[in-house]
Amino acid sequence: MKLRHAAAFALMGWYLVIPPDGGTGRPDEDAPLRTWKIQYSFDTANECEAAKYKLSQQSIRDLKAIAPKHKDLDLLFIANICIASDDPRLKGN
Repeated sequence: MKLRHAAAFALMGWYLVIPPDGGTGRPDEDAPLRTWKIQYSFDTANECEAAKYKLSQQSIRDLKAIAPKHKDLDLLFIANICIASDDPRLKGN
């Protein structure tokens, strides 16, 4: 790997993002990524994926504990994804 590529890779981070509310109380997973909310940022993809798993598991536990009428709130956190901080889909058109 050339030094230039190594430096660029070292500057890249990872975001854990959640989709916007689709207006119905459910996540709009089809919304452009630039409209998703950055919840956390990480240095590596592995750190992001570990946090994604932990957040999803906590949301599932919460869903079981709360009234069904509120379950869509936690669906936002189950629909989260990890994305590289330099992903062009995060930028507006």
